[in-house]
Amino acid sequence: MIDQYTNISELLLKLTKGCTTYYIEQSTISSKETLNSLTIYSRFKKFEGEIDSTLIKQHINKEITLAVPIKDSGVLFEYRGEDAIAFGSLLFKLAKKKGIKDIFIVEYGVDRLVIYLIDTKNLVKELDESLQQFFQKEWRVLPNKNIPQLGNLLILPREIIKSPWEFK
Repeated sequence: MIDQYTNISELLLKLTKGCTTYYIEQSTISSKETLNSLTIYSRFKKFEGEIDSTLIKQHINKEITLAVPIKDSGVLFEYRGEDAIAFGSLLFKLAKKKGIKDIFIVEYGVDRLVIYLIDTKNLVKELDESLQQFFQKEWRVLPNKNIPQLGNLLILPREIIKSPWEFK
């Protein structure tokens, strides 16, 4: 769980481990990608290579904004609705019950919650179905093969966000 990471640099190294490409946000639109007649315009420019400690430091200091493709073993739940705390609490409990240990809150607000899970072991559909029993469809799951790669990015957090609920 998140408690094992004591600083943001360590967490970002975990989230970017094995990534051979990364994206840096630009001030203007720098990319366009189309898939299945869906076009995404993005301000993120693609770079080849691994993310190093210098890039992570620049990201944490808000000099740049880094994003990485969502890993094949990871999944991102993005919730937009009035029940963000209840949604997050249930997702954490379901993940723990399924044996998922690496779960991170990437963004948290009153009506928006973004949670990233690593090592989902093909449990995404099962988690999604369980959540549908309790919530209206106010979330999306990424990666989504029906949208271009630019829509399947994880914008890296700048701080470790502790959950506002108990999940022990």
